[in-house]
Amino acid sequence: MKVDRATALAAAGRVAALVLGLMLAAALGLFLMIGDCHAVSGGEFDAIRQCEIAKRNAVLVFIALAVAMWLTSAVRAWRGAPFARRLALLSGPVAYVVSGVLF
Repeated sequence: MKVDRATALAAAGRVAALVLGLMLAAALGLFLMIGDCHAVSGGEFDAIRQCEIAKRNAVLVFIALAVAMWLTSAVRAWRGAPFARRLALLSGPVAYVVSGVLF
């Protein structure tokens, strides 16, 4: 099976978008997990506890949504859909915004 240059470049672009999307989602996930509840709450135990619970829930929603969007983009890229690159690149930021709005 011979692959021409245009097909190889398109496949490389899809793979690069998937990798960049995964890296962006990982960076935003780490940024979300690092949140400092002690500084925000002023040192009160109950406020720190509530902040930690909200942060844990936000991280779980972020992980679930980012993984679902990224896997959907990987399947779409495998099938050759033109919007798979955008979906891969937006999986992290969209999941970050949604988790921030919900929690």
